[in-house]
Amino acid sequence: MIEHLTVTRGAYFYGRKKRLSNVAIDTLFRTLRSNATAPSRNLFRANRVVLRHSKYSAICFSFERSPAFLDSEAKLRDCRKIKFTILTPCDILRA
Repeated sequence: MIEHLTVTRGAYFYGRKKRLSNVAIDTLFRTLRSNATAPSRNLFRANRVVLRHSKYSAICFSFERSPAFLDSEAKLRDCRKIKFTILTPCDILRA
């Protein structure tokens, strides 16, 4: 059994002054998928869903990559999942 493995996770937060259009969000999600190696079908995708005082857009799919802990000579692929969420406040929060 393998012990003492480390799993990393990351969350990044950015602010924008201009609103993202539906086209911009769609383009971003398509670019994410096109940059992935062997992407699967979407596990889920949501566009501008209203949740309380915010809206969110999200996408989740799996893709393949070389395992970080093996040499490329092993010729093995690791299946990963990417979850990407865009959260925007609704107009009532803007003052």
